[in-house]
Amino acid sequence: MDKHSFKRTSQTSLLVQTILLFLLTAVMFWLSHDIVLTILISAVLSMCDEFFSPADRAILKESVPSKKDLNSLISKLSMIDQVVNIAGTALSGVLLSLLITGQSMLVCSCLSLISIFFLYIALRKIPSTKPQANDTDDKTNNYRAKVFSGLKYIR
Repeated sequence: MDKHSFKRTSQTSLLVQTILLFLLTAVMFWLSHDIVLTILISAVLSMCDEFFSPADRAILKESVPSKKDLNSLISKLSMIDQVVNIAGTALSGVLLSLLITGQSMLVCSCLSLISIFFLYIALRKIPSTKPQANDTDDKTNNYRAKVFSGLKYIR
């Protein structure tokens, strides 16, 4: 992922997520007993989020010049993410109590479609930069070292 445009990765992964949400909604409406297909779509949907989040954070890092401002922005985003998770869970509960599961998924799919619109608007002024390619073995080894360092940090 690091070798591709973060902006394009972010936009593409959100678009694929939205398409998969609509597909999952269709499966729930017309193939409600196909649990294997539902789980497969849900798994791919989760993988898309694993591409979106790091790309989104990398765009922030490229866009905010000051490290102090970046740290402040990341902490605000973390707080917003937590509020969205809590509100999303509450909204899901309300929707499930008022609607059937398929209708709730349709609402979520439409909200995701709206979020694509906002993402494209937010990123239109940010240039689509591609991370620098590694030409030599030395640079490739350095890149690998950075990847393994990141994996070690995540663990």
